[in-house]
Amino acid sequence: MKKLMKIFITSVIALSFCTFNSSVTEAAKKASYLQNTKKVYVFNDFIDGVKRTYNLKYTKKSNGNYFWQDKLSYKEISYAFKEKETTKGLYHDGYLALAYPIKKGKTWKTWSGTVCKTTSTNKTIKVKAGTFKNVIEVTCDHGSPYPGYPEYSKFYYVKSVGKILTKYTYTTNDSKGNKVKDTVTLYELVKLKNR
Repeated sequence: MKKLMKIFITSVIALSFCTFNSSVTEAAKKASYLQNTKKVYVFNDFIDGVKRTYNLKYTKKSNGNYFWQDKLSYKEISYAFKEKETTKGLYHDGYLALAYPIKKGKTWKTWSGTVCKTTSTNKTIKVKAGTFKNVIEVTCDHGSPYPGYPEYSKFYYVKSVGKILTKYTYTTNDSKGNKVKDTVTLYELVKLKNR
């Protein structure tokens, strides 16, 4: 009887370890698209056609939010934002920027009603910071019929790096009055530096 009890207890312990080990393995497999807090992100933005360079540095974590701020490399404008990751996705300044689980064709709405969709899970994208593979592409349809407002935007995310590129596409008129699409880069990762 003691031998049977010993075998039973050993089996229960072994199964418990396997279950625990399996859940740890599953957690390790989940990819994070948050920015890496051990890096400084140097990026260019091109708001209103003016190129500005920012050096974003992680500052603190509060209520699950990771706060990032510019080192004030551009004198007139400071830049700051917060990120948060949940089982539902990656949030940027409180809005759902990337829905989880990541799957091509997955759609969601932003706080403003804009419809976003994961349009690729395996892009190769080259930015000044380097070439990235298995990039997630998100396309958001703004449906804007107004001149000067984007019709749609594309965001590109890399596992363990975060967002590397944002592009907006506008419909404008050429010199003859014909409607043409114009795509501009709004945000581009230039360099990742160690802190």
